[in-house]
Amino acid sequence: MINYIMDKTEVIINKPSAYGLFHILFMIISLAIMITVCYLMRKSSEKTFRIVLLSVGLLLFLGEIYKQLYYYYTIGVEGYDWDIFPFQLCSVPMYISIIVGCMKKNKVRDILCEYLVSIGFLGGIMAYLEPSGILHGDLFKLIHSTVWHALLIFIALYILFTKNACGIIKNYKGALIILGFVVLTATMLNVIFYSKHTNGFNMCYISPFRNTPLAVFSSFDLFFESHLGFYIGRIISILIYIIALILGGFVVYIISYFIKYLISKKQKIATSQN
Repeated sequence: MINYIMDKTEVIINKPSAYGLFHILFMIISLAIMITVCYLMRKSSEKTFRIVLLSVGLLLFLGEIYKQLYYYYTIGVEGYDWDIFPFQLCSVPMYISIIVGCMKKNKVRDILCEYLVSIGFLGGIMAYLEPSGILHGDLFKLIHSTVWHALLIFIALYILFTKNACGIIKNYKGALIILGFVVLTATMLNVIFYSKHTNGFNMCYISPFRNTPLAVFSSFDLFFESHLGFYIGRIISILIYIIALILGGFVVYIISYFIKYLISKKQKIATSQN
C-alpha cells in the first residue's frame, strides 16, 4: 500500500532554473503571504503563539516522515542518500519549533527563539538566494524543499512580529549557544557514522571526511585541500563555514532587531494618536 502511494507520488518534471519564473514567483508570493499573515497575527496570545509554533513544527515533522518514506520506496535503501538524514541546518528548526510550542515562556525558550529568528531564518533565506538545493526535477522533492524553507522563514517572521525574540542585540549569544550544540551534535554524527562505502553522514555539511556541496564553500574545499592536503584543508573550510554562519546570523539578527524596533515604534505612535 505504502509502495503504491509512493509510486503515484513520484512525478518527474522539468527542473526549474535558478532565478527562473517559478523560482522568482514562488519566492515573491510566499514572502508576501508570510509577511502579511505574520503582521495580522502580531498580537497573538501566548497560547496562540505556542499552538502556531507547535503546529508548524509538527507539519514539518510529518513532511519529513513522508520524505524519508518517499526516498526509501522510490530509490531503495542501497541508493539512499544519507545526506537527507534530518539533522541538517535546515532540519533543526523542526525540532526546536516543536519544543518551543510545548514550553511556557522562560529563558530557555527565549534562547531557542533567538536561534530560530537568526540562524533558522538564515538557513531558509539562503536556500532561496542559492537555490541549487531546493530546485528539483521531481515534483514532490520540489514542493517539499520549497515549502520547507518557506516555513523556516515564516517561523522566524512570526517570532519576530510577536516580539518573542530580538529584545536586545546581545541576546544573539543565546542563538550561538544553540548553534554550538548543533555543530557539536552534527560533528559527532559525522564521525560516528562515517563509512568508506557509503561516505556516511555529512550533517550540516561539516563532515571532516567529505567535501561540502554548498556553493562558494566547495571552492574553499578545493583551494585549501590542494595546498594543505585533504583533512587540514577540510577543517579550515569547516571553520570558515561556521564563522560565516555566525556572522550571517548576526547580520540577520541586527536587521530583525531594527525591524522589531520600527514595528514597536509605529505601534506606540498609533496608540498615542488614538
